[in-house]
Amino acid sequence: MKKKFINALLELAREGTGCEIQHNRCPCNTCFHAWAIEKLGLDARLAHALWLIALSMRGDCKNGDLTEAIADL
Repeated sequence: MKKKFINALLELAREGTGCEIQHNRCPCNTCFHAWAIEKLGLDARLAHALWLIALSMRGDCKNGDLTEAIADL
């Protein structure tokens, strides 16, 4: 993925949560999940899947790991 696209998506998460405590100014797990559930209206499982995608985008896991993690949901 293009770095510019990833930065734009992570910026939306920062703005939505008001949190940028983790590396690359990403929101923390707690803030991200609360935002996804309360503001985006996602259920907890989908919010967690979105969190895993955010982790992958910021480079914390490989796409194969992401696929397995989401499959386990």
